[in-house]
Amino acid sequence: MPSLILREQILDKAFVIDTTMPMQTLRAIQGLAKYDVLRAVEAIEQGLRYHHRIERQLCRLLVQIKPESATTKLIDAAISIQRDSLKHAAGKALRRIKPEIISPIVIEYMKNQISNRGTIVELCQWLPIPMIESKLNDLADKDSSCNIRSTALAALENHRREANIRALLAVFPSATYQQRWSLLITILNAADPYLLTDNEDPLWLGNIFTNDVPAVFMHYANLVLKKSQ
Repeated sequence: MPSLILREQILDKAFVIDTTMPMQTLRAIQGLAKYDVLRAVEAIEQGLRYHHRIERQLCRLLVQIKPESATTKLIDAAISIQRDSLKHAAGKALRRIKPEIISPIVIEYMKNQISNRGTIVELCQWLPIPMIESKLNDLADKDSSCNIRSTALAALENHRREANIRALLAVFPSATYQQRWSLLITILNAADPYLLTDNEDPLWLGNIFTNDVPAVFMHYANLVLKKSQ
């Protein structure tokens, strides 16, 4: 446990709104989370509004330290802030929450007014969960808003794309050398680069880069992913 003076310094830095030094703010919030989760959550909520350069790390940290309330907090942040990059960051972070926890919350939010429902449906593109997919199909077929129907269709298309990527990943271990190259290139072109590098995500490339896979495959993937960041 840091000293009282150090704790006060960390607390101050965690709430500083200085967009020129976002990593300093992030480190302070990470330090704060080790001994005061509630204040760290407050700092994250503020950080999501003002520090777009660290929004991905903040979303992940929120899920890590407060999983029981992260779903509602990230959805509320996406609705109130309305920043596309935050919607993507929040949606990807929500993938880390168990389907049985997140599904009923998301579906309840979908009953919201049309403007908010659109944001929820956008987040759902990152959540290929059967219960959520069923609701998206309902919205795509029956919603009164053309924009909601279109957004739901786009989310479902993203789910289908991810299902195809998962199928390619499953085939990779038993494929021939040449087939592996074709599979890897297709995966790199189709998948979100961040998810491919997230070792807690089902799309993580590390799952297929086993000891029997030549290092050249990983080297090539790293080069492509580095360029895409």
